Amino acid sequence: MRIAVKVYQDENGTYFAVCPAIPGCFSKGKSEKEARENLKYAIKDSIKERLEKKLPLCICDHDCV
Repeated sequence: MRIAVKVYQDENGTYFAVCPAIPGCFSKGKSEKEARENLKYAIKDSIKERLEKKLPLCICDHDCV
């Protein structure tokens, strides 16, 4: 499954990775690679929690898996 991710760098050099399709799903890291890797765990945890609570897996304009 492919999920859109956005990565930003703040003025202090910290990288932030965000998954816009999953509310509240984000991570940070010292490098873009670290932020993306941390986001993988955040996505897995978010999906697991949303399944347990019977919430939609994501918010998007088309059918979500």
